[in-house]
Amino acid sequence: MLHRAKGEKNGRMGITGRDVADSIYEASFDGCHWHFATKLKSTTIRQQVLQLFEDHCEAIFSPKDVCNKLGLGSEKDHNAMRKRLKRLADEGVTERADQGKYRWRKTAKAT
Repeated sequence: MLHRAKGEKNGRMGITGRDVADSIYEASFDGCHWHFATKLKSTTIRQQVLQLFEDHCEAIFSPKDVCNKLGLGSEKDHNAMRKRLKRLADEGVTERADQGKYRWRKTAKAT
């Protein structure tokens, strides 16, 4: 999935699949072509989600909010994020803040 905010030059390309590790490439758009970073970001989607919650420890996010922040915009991504956030809450890393929304659990350790 390629994603960039309207009018922005930089974006991200997210790759997920059964046979590949989840990963994200940094990308830039020059008006006609996408240019991808030569080095793949070394973080997984899980690590990026944890970092997002840690960086915004007072914020409350829905799965769609998290996907938008990470540049993942498909319905499939939203459904996967909903499951991922539920798993993180079950592990005690995040907690439910409201119906379908999560926040960083203050005593959590990112792993």
